[in-house]
Amino acid sequence: MAVSEPPPPVEQPQEQSKFRALLERYAGWIWPVIIVTLVVLWLNGIRPVQTVFDWYEDLTALTLRFAEWLLEEYGYLAVFLVPLLENSFFLGLIVPGSVMLVFAGIGAQQGLIEWYLALPLAIAGAIIGDTLSYFAGRYGWVRVFGTERVERWKERWQETFLTHARWVIVTYHFLGYTRLIGPTAAGLLHLPYRRWAPLDYAGVTLWIIAFGGLGYVLGLLGLSLEDSEENVRIFEAIILFFVIAWFARSLFTSREEEA
Repeated sequence: MAVSEPPPPVEQPQEQSKFRALLERYAGWIWPVIIVTLVVLWLNGIRPVQTVFDWYEDLTALTLRFAEWLLEEYGYLAVFLVPLLENSFFLGLIVPGSVMLVFAGIGAQQGLIEWYLALPLAIAGAIIGDTLSYFAGRYGWVRVFGTERVERWKERWQETFLTHARWVIVTYHFLGYTRLIGPTAAGLLHLPYRRWAPLDYAGVTLWIIAFGGLGYVLGLLGLSLEDSEENVRIFEAIILFFVIAWFARSLFTSREEEA
């Protein structure tokens, strides 16, 4: 009598993180608590919204002063190192390379640096940074993070990269923080270097020309790195626009994944 094989084990859904479970459980209370807190602060003479705007204005002015100082003191070295370190050492989590490229374009229009020298240096720095990230993903991440975690990352990125590799690699520099993990993910998935490199380097070049050119045009329109009230207001609006666009894109992407 033949022995029937046991049915295959049913895969159990992954448990949600404790933080997400708590967030979903108490989501209905979040906004009421925030509103009550704001009202209490307001009645006690504390204006949290105004305080946030004051901090935002001070931070914007400080950023402009820092960018002007950086280009005056270190000029071409800064233009070369920021794109290089953005990916290879994840500096972009603190100082996004796109912002620095816009500042460099404005600085070039102001005469702080020469654009014909800054452009190839920025491209070279970004290419070196991407290349280091690619080989770190290909040969180093397994040793650092372990095989199990790396395999989970592979499963997450593999379909996107292998199905749409050409367009993903060319455009991930324009998609916010995606460019921080794009080269590393390509190495992690063992995409052939000869296939990855031309696409990535083309994307790097387009990204730097686009954002550096945007800064140069803003300089032509009268924007400078001086922390004057007018410049601070304009930069506040620009930064706020990019933040809102990033949140909108993240929300749209998460809804697509849920669907």
